[in-house]
Amino acid sequence: MDNTNLTIKQGTGIKNREFPEIDFLRFIAILLVVIFHFTVRWDAVIDYGKYFINPFWDYGWIGVQLFFIISGFVVTYTLSKSKNAKDFILKRITRIYPALWIILPIVYLFQLLTPYSNLKDRSTISNLLGSMTLIPPTILNLSDLISFDWLTLVLWSLKVEMIFYIVCAILYNYLSHQKVVSFISYICGASSLLLILDYELQLDNVYFNSIVKLMLALGFNYLPWFTIGMLCYKQKILLSNELFKIIFFSGLAIITTRSDRLIYSAVSASIVILLFLITIFIKFPKIFKNQFIQKLGVSSYEMYLIHQGVGIPILIFIINKFDLTINESIFLMVIIVSTLFILSVILCEFVTSKINIKFRQLLIKTT
Repeated sequence: MDNTNLTIKQGTGIKNREFPEIDFLRFIAILLVVIFHFTVRWDAVIDYGKYFINPFWDYGWIGVQLFFIISGFVVTYTLSKSKNAKDFILKRITRIYPALWIILPIVYLFQLLTPYSNLKDRSTISNLLGSMTLIPPTILNLSDLISFDWLTLVLWSLKVEMIFYIVCAILYNYLSHQKVVSFISYICGASSLLLILDYELQLDNVYFNSIVKLMLALGFNYLPWFTIGMLCYKQKILLSNELFKIIFFSGLAIITTRSDRLIYSAVSASIVILLFLITIFIKFPKIFKNQFIQKLGVSSYEMYLIHQGVGIPILIFIINKFDLTINESIFLMVIIVSTLFILSVILCEFVTSKINIKFRQLLIKTT
């Protein structure tokens, strides 16, 4: 998802990226998400999916939460390097939207035109255009003229990201970048407390329930994950003592991660948080600085956008067209995923990165 180019100088290339451990974590995050989507997520329409119904595969979705922690870290870095709130939000917009506008039409066509596609119903012009704005369908559907939904379901997390960026930009308009982190922590603590009370007490109060619904709509239930990343940046880069806060908000993140199997969810969330902390604060092994792994991490946003809407229809088509066995289908899945990873790297290096720069230059001139 968030792939801000953390470089000391623009255009110096991947060797000079300031935080190679972040790109490694991006690779782990997208790998978890892809594994989840290509195994148990579509088990109802992909025969081999039933063989992956176990906690190891079922909790690959936790990769999205790892992306949120990474975003918290990266956003704090971006705030520290931005002249003002306008500069910050321009950096965020120019990273998110160009790739979105390039890739979503591709997803639209593959979901619509691929035979046997299970995602064909999502490929409508209204869904495409609405998704390209990242405005939540719940808001777009306030008008009864046209029905909207996400073109591809992965976009829900980008909505959460964008709201987080907007909140940070608003705060940065009035506060220093370090105080933004503190204020986000306060918001996170208060909102998490309300969500826990709602879950445990099931209060029947119209005003309380309205507040809870608003927080859920804004994605504040994911705020602890962003907060962990922000505090880790302060601990690592600014050398401030944030250890107690990191532990506290890690606990909130684990508690507020709800599913039908709480123990497995808590364990999965704990592992992801520990993975992030270990990678960030312990000397980074050279093997993880491998150029190819780094490139996969850098292009994780492109892979995130394209993998489900393109990869799943192709997989289902070939399985049905040639009546593949379970083993053949799994082998095909590995080939498709590998190909999409390579395509994402190419797309990132030769298309979206260049367009991002031009788009930002255009916005600066016109604002």
